[in-house]
Amino acid sequence: MAIDLRQEFCALRDTYIEKQFGRLNAMQREAVFATNGPLLILAGAGSGKTTVLVNRIANLIRFGAAHGCQWVPREVTEDDVKALRMAIMTNTDAPSWLDGMLRKDAVRSWNVMAITFTNKAAGELKERLRNMLGGEEGDEVFASTFHSACVRILRRWAEEIGYPRSFTIYDTDDAQRVMKSVYKELSIDDKFFPVKSAINQMSRWKDQLVSPEEALRTPARDTKGALAAKVYAAYEKKLKDAGAFDFDDLIYQTVQLLAGHEEVRQFYQNKYRYLLVDEYQDTSVAQFRLVSLLTGPEKNICVVGDDDQSIYRFRGATIENILNFERIYPGTKTIRLEQNYRSTSNILNADNCITSAIESRAKHGIFGYTIIPDEWYNAYISWWKNRHGTELHKDGLMFCTGVIPAISSIVRKITTPAEKVVIQTPVYNIFCNCIENNGRQVLENRLIYGNNAYRMDYDDLEQKLADPQTTLMILCNPQNPAGRIWSREELEKVGVLCKKHGVTVISDEIHCDITEPGKQYVPFASINDDCRDNSITLISPTKAFNIAGLQTAAISVPSPRLRHKVWRAINTDECAEPNVFSVTAAIAALTDGGEWLDSLNEYLSESKKTVYRFLDENIPNVKALHSDATYLMWLDVSAVTDNSKELASFIRKETGLYLSAGTAYRGNGNLFLRLNIACPHSVLEDGLERLKRGINAFAAK
Repeated sequence: MAIDLRQEFCALRDTYIEKQFGRLNAMQREAVFATNGPLLILAGAGSGKTTVLVNRIANLIRFGAAHGCQWVPREVTEDDVKALRMAIMTNTDAPSWLDGMLRKDAVRSWNVMAITFTNKAAGELKERLRNMLGGEEGDEVFASTFHSACVRILRRWAEEIGYPRSFTIYDTDDAQRVMKSVYKELSIDDKFFPVKSAINQMSRWKDQLVSPEEALRTPARDTKGALAAKVYAAYEKKLKDAGAFDFDDLIYQTVQLLAGHEEVRQFYQNKYRYLLVDEYQDTSVAQFRLVSLLTGPEKNICVVGDDDQSIYRFRGATIENILNFERIYPGTKTIRLEQNYRSTSNILNADNCITSAIESRAKHGIFGYTIIPDEWYNAYISWWKNRHGTELHKDGLMFCTGVIPAISSIVRKITTPAEKVVIQTPVYNIFCNCIENNGRQVLENRLIYGNNAYRMDYDDLEQKLADPQTTLMILCNPQNPAGRIWSREELEKVGVLCKKHGVTVISDEIHCDITEPGKQYVPFASINDDCRDNSITLISPTKAFNIAGLQTAAISVPSPRLRHKVWRAINTDECAEPNVFSVTAAIAALTDGGEWLDSLNEYLSESKKTVYRFLDENIPNVKALHSDATYLMWLDVSAVTDNSKELASFIRKETGLYLSAGTAYRGNGNLFLRLNIACPHSVLEDGLERLKRGINAFAAK
C-alpha cells in the first residue's frame, strides 16, 4: 500500500510540476527538467530560449530534480495524495506542508549564475525571475553580463594579481589618452600606425588570451606587428601602474586570476553550482575560458545558442565554442528547440485563428448589418480577467469603430468649446488633433526626462488640473511613444489628482497587450473605486493582432453617469456600428489568440535587444529608451541634433528609411525619433544599417 501511495504521489508530483510550466512545449520542458550535468540547448531566434533559461532556473530553485524521480523524503500518506490531487484539480498552490515533498536537491537562488551579453538581456532575465519566484528569490540569482560578472570577481580578488581592489575602469577616451602617451614615449607616428589600430589589435590579443609577453615573443609579420607588441607591453604596464583596467582587461584579467589561483577558482565553483550562459555562439576564446574555469566538478553547465549564427564574430567570437561543446563536456545532453514561435510566417501575419474566423464568416455570403453578440462581450471579459486580472462588466462595455473616433466623440460630448484637455507629452500626436480639431485647448503636462527614462511631473500636473477650464485628461497607458508602463503608484497619484479637481480621465490602453515577457501593465480603472468611477477606458485587439483595418474597438465605462454620455456621443457620431468582420475578428483574437500573442511578444523582445545591441556597437551617440511595451522605440538623438524633424527628413532622403520625427509628439520630442520594429528581423537589420548610414552622413555634413 505504501509503495502504491508513493508511486501515485510521484506521478501526481510530476503532473503538478508540469502544470507550473504548462505554457512550454515538449522540448522546452525537457530542457527545463534536465537538471544535472552539461546541457546544450540549440535554439534559433524565436524558439523561446530565454523563456527556457528563466523557467529552468525557476525549476532548479523550486523543485530541483524532483520531476521524473521516485524519491520522497518520508512516507507518503493518503492526505498527501489527496492534497496534491486537489491542488492540481483546482489549479492552486499545494499546501505549504507539502513543500519538502515536492523538492529534491533544489538549489538556493544564490547558487545560480546566469551570464548573457547585454545589460538589457540581464535585466530582463532578472525581471522575469522576480515575477516567477518573487522579489527576494529572484533578486538573489546572479544574472549579469560577462563584464559585470568579472568586475564583481575582481573587486574582491584583484590584489591576488597585483591590482588594488579599488581599481579604475578606463573607458575608450581614457585608453586613447594612455595610448597617446605610449606613442610619445616610443616615438611612434600616429599617421604610420594609428592609435585606433593599436587598440584594436590589443583587443584581439586579449580576446585570444595572448599576453604582452607572448605577443613580444611571437615573430611579427611586418613592422606594424612588431610595433603593436611593444605598444601592448608598454600600455599594460601603464595601466597596472595606475591601478586600472580597460574594458577588454576585465575578462582577460579575470581569466588570469581564476587560472592562476586555485583557491579563488574553487570558491566560485562551490558558490555557483549551476552556470547558465545565453548566446553561447557569440563567446570569444577568453569568454569560453572564463566559463570553463567557473564550471565546477559536477559540470552543471547549461549553454544556449544558435549554431547557425554568430552576432559578435567581428569582436572575436568563435562559433567553434558551441560546435565543440559536446566534445569538451562528455556526457552532454543536447536539446534542439525546433519550434519557432516567432517565424515571419507565424508572427508577422494575422493569427490563423483570426483569418479562419473571417473566412468562415465570409462563406456565410450575407453582409448586412451586424449586431453585437454575447460572444463579443464574453471574449473581452474573459481576456481581461485572465490576461490582466481585471473584471470588466457587460453593461459597461460598448463597441466602437476605433479608439481615435471614440476619443473625438467623447471630447465633443463631455467638454465644451474652449475648455482645456490635459495630455502628457511627448505623446501620440493624434490626441492633439482630437482636441484642437474640436475647438478645445491642449494643455501639456510635460513628462520629465532623465537617466534615459520619463517620469511624471505631479506638481505641474496638479497645476494644470486645477485650472477651472480643465475638464478632461487623456492618459496614455502604456505610454506611446516611449513604451513606458506606468506603475500602480504612478496611476494612483494621477487618479487622486483628477478626482480632487473634478477632471474625467480617458485612458487609452490600446497597447496594453504588447508588453515585454514578464511585464504586466496595470489598467487605470483597476487602481481603486475612484479611478474606476472617474474614467473611460479605450481598448482594442487591433494593435496586438494587426487588424486595425477592420475597425474594431471597445469602450469600458463602469460609471453609469459617464456611460450614458459616452453612449450618446458614439451613437451621435455614428461610430458605434460594427462591420461584418470587426466583431468576428475581435472574438477570435481574444478567445484563441493568447499563445500567438505570447510568441509575438517574444519576437518583439528579440527585436528590441537587436536595436539596443546595434546602437551600442555602431551608433553610440543614439540611445534607445528602455521599452516595456508597444512595438515602437523612442530614440534619443540629442547628441546628434536638436531638430529631429530635419534629421528624419535627411535620413529618408539619404537612405530611404522612414522614421517619425519626435517633434510631432510635442514635449521634448524635438530630440527624438520614433522607430517602428513591427517587421521581420531581416527588415529591422536593414533599417538599422540605413539608420547608421544616415546618422553618420548627417554628422559629417
